[in-house]
Order: sequence, then structure tokens, then C-alpha cells
Amino acid sequence: MRLLLCHLKKQKNIYKKKVTKTISLNWKIPVQQYSLRLGVEPGMIAKTLSFLVGDTPILILAEGTARVDNHKYKDTFHVKAKMIPFDDVEKYIGHAPGGVCPFGIKEGIPVYLDESL
Repeated sequence: MRLLLCHLKKQKNIYKKKVTKTISLNWKIPVQQYSLRLGVEPGMIAKTLSFLVGDTPILILAEGTARVDNHKYKDTFHVKAKMIPFDDVEKYIGHAPGGVCPFGIKEGIPVYLDESL
């Protein structure tokens, strides 16, 4: 699938599909456990990652097993990948950690869909 972006001009896959670290949907239950509960492969679950690009928050949706390729992230956004600190996520995005999704977020936040989806 092609990289679908709201604001990114170049099409780049900024994720590797190697599973070594998980981002959980509720900070206590990793993607692998959700997939077992749902009876699906971990890659069938999407996760939303929240980053700061300078002072601007962005959201990136990716396959549940994807992890950030820091080199490609920097090539794309021209800054080092910096996730929003846990205590600041709700302030920037409008959702608390573990409940971040691309819907009902604060106005003006760019949302990117990784090609892994």
C-alpha cells in the first residue's frame, strides 16, 4: 500500500517491520496481547504514535508491529524522532496516553499514515 499522508510531500516508509519493541494501546497491554485477545495477527492492529517536530505535535498511524526507523524519520521530518512525553500527550493531542487515536484530536495536528498499513 502506498504511503497516504495529509501533509507529507515525499512518500517514504519511516518504519521497519522488525518486532523488538511494542507500543501498547493502553500502556499496560502490548500489541501482541491485544492481537491474542482479538484472534488476529499483531500486524493487523494499528497504533498511533505521537511525536513533536519542533513545537508541533504530529500523529503517525502504523502497523502494530512496526517500529520507528530513526534515519528515515529524520530524512522525512528533518529532526530527530522525539515522542511526546507521557505527561504532555493529552495537552498536545487532546487524548490521554493509551487512548490516542486520529479522531477527535485538537485542530491542526497533522496525521500521517505509514505505508505499513
